[in-house]
Amino acid sequence: MARILIVDDEPDIRLAIRTALRLRGHEVTEAQDGPAALAALEGEKPGLVLLDIRLPGMDGIEVLGRIRGISRSLPVVMMTGYGHIHSAAGVAELGADGYLQKPFGDQELAETVGRFASGPRAEPSGGEPSRPAAGDRRGRAFFAASLLLVLAASLLLLLR
Repeated sequence: MARILIVDDEPDIRLAIRTALRLRGHEVTEAQDGPAALAALEGEKPGLVLLDIRLPGMDGIEVLGRIRGISRSLPVVMMTGYGHIHSAAGVAELGADGYLQKPFGDQELAETVGRFASGPRAEPSGGEPSRPAAGDRRGRAFFAASLLLVLAASLLLLLR
């Protein structure tokens, strides 16, 4: 299976994505910010990067630019919950291969990883990357339930 780098500043989001990917047999590395992501690229050599656009300090777009300076063939999928990317054309302009709009479901995550983790991306040809098909409701529900469980567990730990 693929080695995937998750870059997101929210630990609960990383946990939910990590859990879903590991259940599918993927090897997962995590980074909470841009500098940690760039360091992980050197050491871990992932086959796919899932990169949040909103990160503290160095944002995801700057991280993407630095990744492209290191490798034009490493697939990068941008993640956003803020509607920054509204089309596949917007992703292509940034230099990414695809995007996931938060909240996304387990099925949508699996489809996206399957599409981009299968091998290195081709050099840019001017075509637009495709947006994954919308996940089914069960996939979204699974992801939401996983996130709620993590938040509930965190709350219980804080209350002790």
